[in-house]
Amino acid sequence: MRFLGGKNRKEFEEMAERDEYIEEAYDELKKLSLDEQKRLEYELRQKAIRDHNSQMKSAERRGERRGEKRGRELGEKIGEERGIHCTLKRLVKTNIAAGKSLEEIAEFLGIDLSEVRALADEAN
Repeated sequence: MRFLGGKNRKEFEEMAERDEYIEEAYDELKKLSLDEQKRLEYELRQKAIRDHNSQMKSAERRGERRGEKRGRELGEKIGEERGIHCTLKRLVKTNIAAGKSLEEIAEFLGIDLSEVRALADEAN
């Protein structure tokens, strides 16, 4: 009962007389201290709640780390694909400006002619 701020039973009783909420809590604590079995059950419930909260927080942290890792991997993959696409588009545009045919560009880059056409359309 130290959490109420009193040092002895008399101080607890005086605090309980001044505040209905403290009185209610004090009465409940008196009941619990009279019944050892109820006190043990209460402590077990409190421990179970703390354990549950701790497990949930731990699971949340694991989930966040896993999500961050997946997000990084996906972001890198998308960035790489965009980089390759932009580079191919620039190469197609440069080679067209140099007077090469779409067929020559496709052979040079090692990609399908249809893809070179699509890149050329995007570049213009």
